Amino acid sequence: MSQITDEQILKEAKQRLSKLIEEARVAEVEKEKRDIAILKAKVVIDLFSETVDAGEDVKEISFDTTTPTPTPIHFSTEETKFTVPEGTWQDKIKACLKFANKVLTIAKIVEMLKPFNSDMTEKQLTGVVSNTVNTMLKKETIKVFQPPVKMKGYFYGNPLWFEGSDLREEYKPDLKKKLLW
Repeated sequence: MSQITDEQILKEAKQRLSKLIEEARVAEVEKEKRDIAILKAKVVIDLFSETVDAGEDVKEISFDTTTPTPTPIHFSTEETKFTVPEGTWQDKIKACLKFANKVLTIAKIVEMLKPFNSDMTEKQLTGVVSNTVNTMLKKETIKVFQPPVKMKGYFYGNPLWFEGSDLREEYKPDLKKKLLW
């Protein structure tokens, strides 16, 4: 009669956890792809809705979920509307990256989130953002871009913006502007 040992159970549990984490990472990348496709479709609709009334053909789709959707925080200027979800810090950082649509430094992310976190000092906010970015790097939900020019700080972005380890041209930061800081 064969009995399962604790080591075998532990090994199986670790393998299952590893597989689940990988599946979650793949699902998150797929979600990011869908989010980008939705954003692009909305931009096209906004662009052409000024000349053609296409609003009647587009219907909002709502999904019945068991967890309530958090209310987003809005930041408006004359030209843009920046929305920060009330979810996790990872969600907030992803929102910054999506809005900017290019790689950002931790300092820039902190600057974008500062109006929505008035209860925190800049040092506290920088610490939270730095720790969250570190966690996201470990989970491979973001990637790091190291500029070819030696400068302080790295840039972080969506893994879909990279081809292997190279950042696609359209997502690269304006390094001349960064060097003037």
